[in-house]
Amino acid sequence: MSRRRVLALDAMGVVFATRSITREVVGPFLAARGCAVDPADLRALYEAASLGRIPADDLWRRLGADPAWEDACLEGYRLMPGIVRFLETARARVDKLILLSNDVSRWSAKLRRRFDLDRWFDACLISGDLGVRKPDPAAFAALTAAAGTSPGEILFVDDKADNVAAATRAGQRAILLAPDPSSVGPGVVVEATLDELRGRLFG
Repeated sequence: MSRRRVLALDAMGVVFATRSITREVVGPFLAARGCAVDPADLRALYEAASLGRIPADDLWRRLGADPAWEDACLEGYRLMPGIVRFLETARARVDKLILLSNDVSRWSAKLRRRFDLDRWFDACLISGDLGVRKPDPAAFAALTAAAGTSPGEILFVDDKADNVAAATRAGQRAILLAPDPSSVGPGVVVEATLDELRGRLFG
């Protein structure tokens, strides 16, 4: 990859080992505290909050939870193995490094502070701030605008095939980070781990 390129990363499933916020973090957290929430309702409320339509405190209350529990819940997130080494290499080899994430704005900000992630990225585009979620084309238009270059100069990495396909339709190059590459259909560039991705991109 030349230094003229822009690398954009998804957060969940790429920067964080967590792939499903509702199934892996929030749902189990609430269940452990006796809050019975239908998974479909949890997903719908989370998506609304991640579009900026519901304030974070209101999200917790609608889930039957105390907003004061938020920080404890966010303790359930873990970084993807190898991400620090990957970011160190990327920071030295690309002109711009951008985060493009579907998440509640306040949650994302807290997680980035906790793991000191903002130091790596030139821009952090969060759906709760943008008002759109991947794979909406508007999310990839926002990425192109933040990159300040043509879509073809952007390489986007995500763990969801729908998002990778949407990036490709937007004219960006894209790679799917998938633990089981054999399950991916033809025509998709895929890597199983960050170390393999780092080797592909940076040698």
